[in-house]
Amino acid sequence: MVDLSRKAYLFVIDGKIEVNGNTMKRQDVARIENEKSLLIESRIQSELLLIDLPEKYVFNQ
Repeated sequence: MVDLSRKAYLFVIDGKIEVNGNTMKRQDVARIENEKSLLIESRIQSELLLIDLPEKYVFNQ
């Protein structure tokens, strides 16, 4: 089961990719929410950074 209470940020450091059918190139950023699956396809050699985060943040005060 996929946890939809999370979100992610995908950074294309270098290269060109497709994410769920959307083209991204060098220096593009995507915020990803409410996706059951993520299909990342490289069109050329690419460097990516994917940051996975909880939907809500809890900070101790």
